Amino acid sequence: FYGRHADGSGGSLEVGASIAALADANWNGGAGTAYGRLEFKTANGGAPATKMTLDSDGLLTMAGGITVGVNDTGHDVKFFGATSGSYMLWDESEDEFIITGPNSIFKIFENANDDVRFGTWTGDALSLITNGSRRLTVLSGGNVGIGITAPKGKLHVLDGIAASYTPDSEADTVVIESATAGGISLIGTGTGANERQQLLFGVTGDVTGAKVAWDSNNSHMAIGTTSTSNFLKLISGDGVEAVRITAGQDIGIGTTSPSSLLDVRGAAGAAGILTL
Repeated sequence: FYGRHADGSGGSLEVGASIAALADANWNGGAGTAYGRLEFKTANGGAPATKMTLDSDGLLTMAGGITVGVNDTGHDVKFFGATSGSYMLWDESEDEFIITGPNSIFKIFENANDDVRFGTWTGDALSLITNGSRRLTVLSGGNVGIGITAPKGKLHVLDGIAASYTPDSEADTVVIESATAGGISLIGTGTGANERQQLLFGVTGDVTGAKVAWDSNNSHMAIGTTSTSNFLKLISGDGVEAVRITAGQDIGIGTTSPSSLLDVRGAAGAAGILTL
């Protein structure tokens, strides 16, 4: 392609750009076995230079950057896939990057200059993958699984192979499952009072109603209530109360209302209530 300066100045025509179909290094001239490429060249004050190449394998290579819709809001950039309904889209008007497949939609966007959000816009799960395997999964209902793709609680952590069971509906907020010896570790790495580690139990009106605490600094383990009217009970068998410690520190065995510091009772006429 030849041309003169836009203002009409200049004398002879100059080479401005070219499109060429070329044979590449694999060209052998045999019928049906030719290899070629298509080159697009432009010039900027010198000889035309290759800016875009389409080779025989369908690989499109571009030199420099690609700019679309500069200073022109409302334009989108779309890349369509081979499957019907699949594409990637940059929606300039909404500042959203969207990946759409046959059955799902994924978005990345900034929410009102506040934070960056990403996730699915359909009833599909969202997964984080390392080394080709799903490590963390968020279901459409909000349950989160670590090491498991079908979490049974709001947070389900699995170590090993998942088993078939249903956790109690009153204790399925966090599910810790392990096919080998496992557990939860609370490790105090501070000094003095900062070594203490504890689990607290409470309600909105009393956020520290009971606790399990290990105080390494004072060498003791504490299990019990922290409110003046609460009592502690130990159960065995099928949830049967075996021992009660009242708010006044009276201990009852076989009774829920001990009347002395230690109150041991058995069934009427029963022998062997207390053996020393």
